Amino acid sequence: MISEAQLRSIALFFYFAFQDEKLAEQASAKTIARIQRRQKEQDIAEAEMDSIIVSITQKIWRNHKKYIQNTQSSVSAEGGWLLDKGVDLGPWQQFRKETVEDEFLVLIWSKILKMNDESISKGLGVTTGTIRHRVGRALKLLGSTVCEETTRG
Repeated sequence: MISEAQLRSIALFFYFAFQDEKLAEQASAKTIARIQRRQKEQDIAEAEMDSIIVSITQKIWRNHKKYIQNTQSSVSAEGGWLLDKGVDLGPWQQFRKETVEDEFLVLIWSKILKMNDESISKGLGVTTGTIRHRVGRALKLLGSTVCEETTRG
């Protein structure tokens, strides 16, 4: 069974990855269905769930990224993706455009969803050193993007 926290992680991953409500909802539903299918087929330990979530969200991301609009994010105040007033997603959107996909996705899993490096590395099939390197590069670029946005604004 997928926990509430895991459902939330899946939805947040796609929200920050796509910045499009409809696309995030579709991708989340497909991810949840795949995880539930896998759970029926095999006994999955709770400790393995984060790495499975990483693996499946990456696959669904790759299948759906072609539908991302090159326009502003499609997030409405009426939808389920409410953010605090005054939250500016401009730096995040700029960062998403400027960074490479592997670093962008790893930053979501690591810093937004708070998954550990070992679970991410297992889900992606790479070393924990590779994960740490990608997170470091992504944080550096995100930091410079935020600084640029702050000095402009």
